[in-house]
Amino acid sequence: MSVPVADKNYHCELLSPEGRVWAGEVTSAVLPATDGQLAVLVNRLPLVSALGAGALRLTLPGSAEAIYYVTGGVARMEANHLTVLAQECIPVEQLDAHDVWEELAEANALPRGTEVQAASRDDQLAAMRVKFKLAQAHGGGKGKSSR
Repeated sequence: MSVPVADKNYHCELLSPEGRVWAGEVTSAVLPATDGQLAVLVNRLPLVSALGAGALRLTLPGSAEAIYYVTGGVARMEANHLTVLAQECIPVEQLDAHDVWEELAEANALPRGTEVQAASRDDQLAAMRVKFKLAQAHGGGKGKSSR
């Protein structure tokens, strides 16, 4: 017996410190959790997960896909409602490779004198590398094909 289309979707909301980035129905989401990729489908058991830096891929009804760069924060799935609260949440088509390259250079210049400084710098560099790859692959703007 097939599941009705409405039963294959669930509500998803993307939030950042600036406010709501996006909200709507999805058929699935793949999140960059701190310990690897996490797929979320309808009727999933309740879940809370810390987010790392990477691509948040949403499959929308009708098989369209929306991709966001996210870093930091948490994702919570309960009662077929996924809430993603991220420090950064940017549609990948809004990323500019040139601008992200500059952010990468700034992260590279951070001090690394203490263990804490070195760990923070390494975390920021890893996040900027992921962001740069997404900007190159999907971003818009002047720097898309550069580097």
